[in-house]
Amino acid sequence: GNYLGVKQLKTGKYSIFDLKEMKETAVLEDRRIIRLLGLDGEIAVYLAKKPRELIIFNYRSGNVLKNLKIKGGAKLYNTEGIGENLFILSDENLYIYSKPRDTVEAVKLKQPSSSGFLPDGEAIYYGSRQREVVKFSLKSREKQWAIKIGKELTFKPQKVGEYIVIIPRDNNIYFFNKNGTQYWWDNLRSTCLLPPVPMKENVAVFMWDNQVKFFNYKKKEVTTYPLARKAKSNMICIDEYIYMVSGDNVEPGAP
Repeated sequence: GNYLGVKQLKTGKYSIFDLKEMKETAVLEDRRIIRLLGLDGEIAVYLAKKPRELIIFNYRSGNVLKNLKIKGGAKLYNTEGIGENLFILSDENLYIYSKPRDTVEAVKLKQPSSSGFLPDGEAIYYGSRQREVVKFSLKSREKQWAIKIGKELTFKPQKVGEYIVIIPRDNNIYFFNKNGTQYWWDNLRSTCLLPPVPMKENVAVFMWDNQVKFFNYKKKEVTTYPLARKAKSNMICIDEYIYMVSGDNVEPGAP
C-alpha cells in the first residue's frame, strides 16, 4: 500500500514510513525479527526467530494478533492485503488472516511455491517448484491454470496493464494474458539483478552489468540505459519515478 518498512542496520529496528505523508509513523523494535514480510497502516507481518514463528502484529496498539509456529526448513515469501484479509504465502501454504474475525486459515498448496505471489482480483499468481506459473483462485482455493516454463521462477510475478509479467532463471521476460496465453517475450541478454519493477507502460529490469532496461508492452520495444552506480536495494516505483539505494564507488564526474 502506502507504507514502507526500512531496516536500520545498526539497531536492527524497522522504521515504518507513510509514503503519502513522507514521514516515519512507527518503529518495530522486536529484535527477534528475521524478515519483514509485509505491512499496511496498522499491521505488520514478520518472521521471528527463537522460536521460529510467523507473527501478525498490530503496531498501532502494540498487540500480537497471531503467532504461528513455522518449521525450520519452510520458506516464507510476501504478504498482501486484499479487502479485509491478509494473505501470506509460504512454500507449502497460503495463510489467510481475517481482520474482522481475527482468525487464520492455512490452505495447503498442491503446487508448492518457489516465489512470492501477485494478487489480482480474486486470484493470485506465483511460481511453483514444478517450473510453472500458477493462477490460483482465492474463491475455490484451487488452481485455475498452470503454465510450464523452462526454468524455475524465483522473482514474484508482476502486472503491467492487463498482463502478467515473469522473469524466470532462463533470463527471459514473458508477458501473459490472464487466461495464460503468451503475449510477448524477449531475452534480457544479461542476468537480472533485482525483482522487476512495473510502471505505467513499462517494466524496469536492473541487470548485473549495471544497465536498466525498460520493456514497453504496448510498443513491444526495449530501451536500455547504463547506470554509473550499482543498485543495492529493491526498487520502488512511485508516480512513475523509481527510487533505489545505490553504491558509492563512482568515478569522478559520472552521472
